[in-house]
Amino acid sequence: MTDQELIAAAKQYDATQNEGNDGYNPHWDELARRDAAAAPARIQAEKDEWTLTTTTARRDEFINLCRAGEITDRESAFAACESHGYKLSTLQNYIAKHGLKK
Repeated sequence: MTDQELIAAAKQYDATQNEGNDGYNPHWDELARRDAAAAPARIQAEKDEWTLTTTTARRDEFINLCRAGEITDRESAFAACESHGYKLSTLQNYIAKHGLKK
């Protein structure tokens, strides 16, 4: 069963068996188990992507966007990072992990 099918089954189960969605639902447990099993691979993939070189390049690009006036507030900072495929919080996290703060 795919994740989408499992979510649909969980919603159907909640609607028919768990009035108010407060009871046990084996479908949500299965989704949580799948997520937990995939977490180490996701974490490692993120670490592999955010090397010192990549983080430095993305930080420099962010700084240049600020200097060019394209980033003027938090909303534009969030949007700029998301348009490049990552979150501002992830950029900040890896800048700190690599000791790149000035």
